[in-house]
Amino acid sequence: MVEINGEVFDPGIMHTLDGNVHPPVYNGVKLTLDEESMEYRVSNDKESLDKDAKQLLDKSVTAYLDDIKNYGYPKNYLWDEILKAGIGIIGYTNLSRLRKKYDSHFRVLKTK
Repeated sequence: MVEINGEVFDPGIMHTLDGNVHPPVYNGVKLTLDEESMEYRVSNDKESLDKDAKQLLDKSVTAYLDDIKNYGYPKNYLWDEILKAGIGIIGYTNLSRLRKKYDSHFRVLKTK
């Protein structure tokens, strides 16, 4: 999930690791044009987050994407999808360079 100017962009919610499937969210709106029912919010602090959210804060984007293999998917499943969707957008066609770039990127916890 990415937030830009307070609006949520969450294409990843389409296929969650627990098997749930939702329409992608762009600019705070599901692509079905229904209002989003998921709760995206600012947290008071790290301790008020659930176990999964706390774990995600401590992982780089690369580590998070690599974890897909722990759910029975092929090792580079998410990376391959990113490359297919974003070759022209993000300008990367080399998986190792993309992995290296995002190994130092971590989520930022927004607090009130």
